[in-house]
Amino acid sequence: MIVRCVPQPSHLFFGSGSREFCSGSVDMEHASGSGAVVLNKPHRRDKAQYLMGTLAKDTAAFILTSCTRRDGYVITPLRAGERIYVIKDSLEFPVKFNNLVLKLRERGIWMVQSQLRATSRVNTFVHQAEVIGLGFATAYKHNAHNCPALSSLPNSTDDRQRTFESHRDESELCRLLLDHPSQLKRYVYEGIFYSGLHPPRTRDCGKVDVPSVQDESVFCSFCHCKTSFDGKRVSDYLMEKQSAENVESGAEAFLFEQNLHRPDCAFRSYSGGAMVRVEDAEGCERKTQMFFLFNPAQESDSVGDDDDAFSHKVCPYTRVFVVDTGQQSSSLFVSHEEMSYMILQQYEKDVSELRAMVSDVSEAFDNVKKKLLFI
Repeated sequence: MIVRCVPQPSHLFFGSGSREFCSGSVDMEHASGSGAVVLNKPHRRDKAQYLMGTLAKDTAAFILTSCTRRDGYVITPLRAGERIYVIKDSLEFPVKFNNLVLKLRERGIWMVQSQLRATSRVNTFVHQAEVIGLGFATAYKHNAHNCPALSSLPNSTDDRQRTFESHRDESELCRLLLDHPSQLKRYVYEGIFYSGLHPPRTRDCGKVDVPSVQDESVFCSFCHCKTSFDGKRVSDYLMEKQSAENVESGAEAFLFEQNLHRPDCAFRSYSGGAMVRVEDAEGCERKTQMFFLFNPAQESDSVGDDDDAFSHKVCPYTRVFVVDTGQQSSSLFVSHEEMSYMILQQYEKDVSELRAMVSDVSEAFDNVKKKLLFI
């Protein structure tokens, strides 16, 4: 089985930030000694050069992460007996999973969230790259690990298309693009996907009270350039279409004129292609499902950074790919019913351990009291 990956933009690895976030990463601990394959960035100028690695023919699923390497990826096949539990597609944070994630991982069960759930949670705090001057040169420094858009980086044109379709109800920008299919097709083909709403900003209009309007953005999968859209202009173009259907709209030009890429973006080399492709030995592309590792420390504001249970961060670059091998692989996935039973088992085990701990403390306290009575 052959795995081909589009190289990450070099500006993402400026400085030492990419390594420090992954020190002690559970993913690299998992990778050591488990048949992991390292894909290094080629030392050549061919932008269309995929990074390529070979896995065993019968590999049913693998974990891919790029945050632990400045120049490529690590691909780690799941070990024998390891399984996957897919969290239900819901915007609600499943609190009952808080203290189970690491314990289940020790038992070889990886809790993941689907592409749909991940893209539904894309939020507004997508940080633009910071331009840094270095003498006569400039470089981009981008703290990608804090970028929610990268946490839900779509893999294919279909995935990117779904980010616009799934946010139709709450996004005026998505509705505007869906009303102009030629522009939407161009955006998706060039690697662009919807990356969320921005916090409302006040608009200075003198003494006139103008309601705040949320700006929105799209993101390039290849160069990681964020493009922001003025929420008021988007709203005006939607209103223009409703009030004057027979008049030529300026929305088409507005969407076309947006600067969607960095100057060195390689989207032309991979136009319409997948970020990660899986092929068999004959070169035929295999269908895959992509999931994202579930990390309560990133999902919930109620979990503090100093919580011992979540001291092992999960890098948002980490993704789980399940390959359609043509064989029955239902045993790879844990059902919701089975997970409910595991949660009950773990709860009973935790209660039993807690009772034993209390009993030990009580017994030790009684021994101390007896010794004090004889003094």
